[in-house]
This record gives sequence, structure tokens and C-alpha cells, in this order.
Amino acid sequence: MASTVYQRDDIVVRLMDCRAPLDSAASSILGVSGPLKAPVLGRLIETSGCGELRTEREITRFIAHADMRMITDRPAPATTPAPAS
Repeated sequence: MASTVYQRDDIVVRLMDCRAPLDSAASSILGVSGPLKAPVLGRLIETSGCGELRTEREITRFIAHADMRMITDRPAPATTPAPAS
């Protein structure tokens, strides 16, 4: 798994690239393994009706609900090498 965090003003987005099925280790994907981490995260974020993130099933449902869809696919423009000095 790899992740990138974006922040703008008071909005924070964590983009996760997961190669394993979500239900294999959902709490590890979110980084909330342990009895207290998931409930604390559940109080800090909007879970969109997915529960309080207390069980692996609620965490899996939250991740599936938060799935992002690609809006556009714009590759970076080709760069030309700088002239040698």
C-alpha cells in the first residue's frame, strides 16, 4: 500500500493505493489497528453513515464508500532536456 496526503485549508484527503482486497486488512489500510485508534478516528471524520468504525466490517464499509472515481486522465506534459552548459 502507498498513500499520499493532500491538505487545503481545513480539508485533508488521504489517497491510498491498495493492491490487496479491502476486506483482507481494512484497519491496517487506514492505519487504525488497535482497540482505540479506529473509534478515535471515527469521532474525527465524517463516516457517511458507515458506523463508528469500531468493527472491521464498519471500517471496510467506510473505505468502500470513500472510493474515488477518476474524473480526468491528464498525463504530465513531455519535458525537453535542458541544454548542456
